[in-house]
Amino acid sequence: MTSSVPGATELFILHALFKFQLGTAAFANFVLKPADLPLVGTLSWFVPTMEIVAGILLIVGLLTRLAAVLLATEMVFTGFVYKLADLHTGVLRPHGMGGAALDFVYLLGTEQAALHLAAILIWARR
Repeated sequence: MTSSVPGATELFILHALFKFQLGTAAFANFVLKPADLPLVGTLSWFVPTMEIVAGILLIVGLLTRLAAVLLATEMVFTGFVYKLADLHTGVLRPHGMGGAALDFVYLLGTEQAALHLAAILIWARR
């Protein structure tokens, strides 16, 4: 079974590919270190890898609950640790950079996809 709502998951995959294109060192230096996160070196490759794998799992409909929990946890963590100061800026900050609202859109999209797939599974069992 494939997901009929792949839009948010595709955004996760594209966002992760951008992180790899930017380089894990740049992602670590400009995003993770300013947030004073531990294990910056590990997180710099783990986060985009997890976004790609979890996004693909949601699209193809495998381990959807686990994938949705991982992505939702990342968005909540990102929202509170890194983006809370940007909440007042809305979807776009100055210079076109994503604000906190974009992360919450990703979170809601992931939750919606997971709930949609759960409803399909419950309906299919009848």
